Amino acid sequence: MNTINLSPTTTILVGASAAVAIVVTYVSVEIISLYNSGSKKRSIMKHIPDNKQGIFGEVFKFPGLNEAGLLYIMEKMKIFPFWRSVWMTKFFPIIAVYHPETAKIILKTSHPKPLKPGTPYYFGIKWLGLGLLFADGKRWIRSRRLLTPAFHFEILKPYMKVNNQATDLLLEKMENCSNSGESFEFTSNISQCTLDIMLRCAMSYENTIQKEGKTNPYVMAVNELCQIWTDRSMSPWFFPDSIFYWTSAGRKFNKLCDYVHGITDGIIQKRKKVLETEGEKALKGRGRYQDFLDILLMARDEQGKGMTDYDIRCEVDTFLFEGHDTTSSALTWIIYSLAVHKKFQERCRMEVDELLEDRDSDEILWEDMDKLEYTTRCIKEALRLHSPVPSILRELNSPLTIKGVTLPKSCVIEIALWSLHNNPHVWETPEIYDPERFLPENNKHRDPYAFCPFSAGPRNCIGQNFAMDELRVITARILRRFEFTLDETVPVKRKMSVVMRTENGMYLHLQKRNI
Repeated sequence: MNTINLSPTTTILVGASAAVAIVVTYVSVEIISLYNSGSKKRSIMKHIPDNKQGIFGEVFKFPGLNEAGLLYIMEKMKIFPFWRSVWMTKFFPIIAVYHPETAKIILKTSHPKPLKPGTPYYFGIKWLGLGLLFADGKRWIRSRRLLTPAFHFEILKPYMKVNNQATDLLLEKMENCSNSGESFEFTSNISQCTLDIMLRCAMSYENTIQKEGKTNPYVMAVNELCQIWTDRSMSPWFFPDSIFYWTSAGRKFNKLCDYVHGITDGIIQKRKKVLETEGEKALKGRGRYQDFLDILLMARDEQGKGMTDYDIRCEVDTFLFEGHDTTSSALTWIIYSLAVHKKFQERCRMEVDELLEDRDSDEILWEDMDKLEYTTRCIKEALRLHSPVPSILRELNSPLTIKGVTLPKSCVIEIALWSLHNNPHVWETPEIYDPERFLPENNKHRDPYAFCPFSAGPRNCIGQNFAMDELRVITARILRRFEFTLDETVPVKRKMSVVMRTENGMYLHLQKRNI
């Protein structure tokens, strides 16, 4: 038999050509599959407003996840008041709903999050796993039932001490900056504060996050994971895992996931050893509050079966992510709104001052929550205007009819919360910050599904009471200690991501009050 001897250079070229051929074949098969699976959806989309099916959909028309993008969305809402079709490409049709009449239809259901390859939530599974955020069917029902006790008011009450302790560290940093005369970068510092709170409440994890700031490895890891996740969601060419995990971003995402999982797993195993050697009484009677991890380790279903280590890690990582990133975004926009609108800042401060007038400290207590009425209205208006979670996706597991159009199983629906909260067909002058919208007499005639910052229905945010307590405590204590205005040399611009962020942070001029 004759053989052909190839030079090393030729061998490399042949190998490279083969690799390219494999990738091209894979991508071609994926495109054909996506096109075929979307044919029925494309025919349905003809009955939904704004049906444009160009090969790249709106990818190159959409200005970006920025202020220009929000203006683009607003202009679309003016034309299409209830819903519209959104095409990421010809293969990824999404139906956006942003009016109470259309949004409530999907919010009242328990249809799951879309987790198929190519959908935004799919890209977060490696990090967060199948916790309550992503779980479906029986797994979701079981997880929701097991986790509900973790948010009972008797569990939440001791967390007030944690909220105040973490806020003490934030206020100390703010005071140091005030004394120096420099402007204070609020966004990154509040993110460190809320992550500090979540780590303490989730796992009693004592940390130096607020002292180390951006250099803390856990903070850096979480921030980078969020950014890579967002970037991939806007880059269709990186949707296939086989391509993404070849890239430097994909390899980094893997490495960061391993790092954050290692921290969580280590704490879980340490706590399990305490449980095994000392029993449940050791967890309940250690002279401190029960944290989220305690409750997960002790949780049992109807058959007396507990959660696996993987289940627990998924729920803890989800709790940390959802709890810190959304609240830090919310607090950024709450303080921003009060910095811009001084008259509302002063009215909130008067309420807080009156509440704390005869106290030796400015610690906010559990029984204070219902007394911060005006401050709560200002918080809600900031959540409406800026929507910390801009949107939620659902995938139909059975047909659903909206405005006379029956959508087939597997359709992806975006509940566009920012759009819902800023829809000019729902809210009068939605661009104006007006806390009076949330007076009881004004709420009375408003559709309850017009304002859903924590989602609504059976899949609403299980931790919304926890979050609102945290928002009230931190906001009230900042108001008590400081007067603040924006540093206008650094304009504040919104940037849509997993949460509503700022493009360049938010800088405040702080003046310490004499109290």
